Amino acid sequence: MAKPTTLPSQALDHAADQAQSHLPTELPPLFASEPGFHFPPTTLPSQALDHAADQAQSHLPTELPPLPTLPNQAIDHMSPTGASHLPDWLLVV
Repeated sequence: MAKPTTLPSQALDHAADQAQSHLPTELPPLFASEPGFHFPPTTLPSQALDHAADQAQSHLPTELPPLPTLPNQAIDHMSPTGASHLPDWLLVV
């Protein structure tokens, strides 16, 4: 199954009116060949920085914590089909 490239209609339908103009029309690729691309993200998106209140700017993190990974025991209990669909960043390296 191909990765989605746009937001699902439910996301658009249920977003607040104020958020409508800020919703992306295209989703970024999960894996890209451009240098410097990193998934999962390690920093906040520019929209989070641009739209944060002035009082919050000094409290925003410069780096995001790493996402959790699945322990090998969890993967061992999955079907091979299910395990083959896990993204690389979720696996223990």
